[in-house]
Amino acid sequence: MFGFLVLSGSWASASDPNLSPPELSCELAQKDGIHLSEDGVVDLKWGHLASNSKGATYELQARKRGAEFVTRYVGTDQSSVLTGLAEGVHEFRVGWHMAEGETSTWSEPLILKVQYMDAAKVRWLLILGGLVVVATVIAILHGHFTHRGKEGRA
Repeated sequence: MFGFLVLSGSWASASDPNLSPPELSCELAQKDGIHLSEDGVVDLKWGHLASNSKGATYELQARKRGAEFVTRYVGTDQSSVLTGLAEGVHEFRVGWHMAEGETSTWSEPLILKVQYMDAAKVRWLLILGGLVVVATVIAILHGHFTHRGKEGRA
């Protein structure tokens, strides 16, 4: 069973530079500040430049637009790969917590739009693939029977 440490209670003020949030990033293409995914996968990375970041526990939260943030990861790693994301717009944020009780503010949200290939296009590609398979089988059978017929006459 998994346990989550929920850090969403008291976050520090942004005035202390040592308590600043980690910067959240991913390597997907962007358009108007929104990252784009065509397969529902995102590789999120975050880092913390403050000298006291060693021993920090990070909390990654995610939500679909308009919903509440849900904790997706808690631990010391500074990256996370999320797969199987539903089509739509997702937001991610990260913060850190030290054993001494210090906490950062939340990072700026990283916005991701997941948009799969259009269903009609997928259908046409599957039909085209099926036609290629049928044509290949017909060509193989034609070649087999043509070759076999020539051997019988020789």
